[in-house]
Amino acid sequence: LRNVEDLRLAGLDITDASLRLISRQMPLLSKLDLSYCNHINDQSVNLLTAAGTTTRDSLTDINLSVCNRVTDHSLNYFKRCGSICQIDLRFCKQVTKMACEHFIAEMSVSVPFKLKEDKLLQKIS
Repeated sequence: LRNVEDLRLAGLDITDASLRLISRQMPLLSKLDLSYCNHINDQSVNLLTAAGTTTRDSLTDINLSVCNRVTDHSLNYFKRCGSICQIDLRFCKQVTKMACEHFIAEMSVSVPFKLKEDKLLQKIS
């Protein structure tokens, strides 16, 4: 697992315990697809972006589309990720376009982002 860079777990019953293992055992993980995972929430995003986790620095692309327990608050956690280039929050009912725009405004000082689509944040290269 140490060499995994792209992990697609869409639709699975992934828990925070699973995410702790992923963040410890996959230091090269850059792309993570957790779309349609019903148990993923703000605390899950907090775990992936916490100090001391490899995912905080390695993640470049995360897909959380249709994770209905993810809210606007998760965007604050993504500010910790130094390498993040794309955050897919499409169809997350509790994430607002206004929060996405606020994230873009705050990040513009260091890393410019844009809304590629509604709730699809992408780094401007």
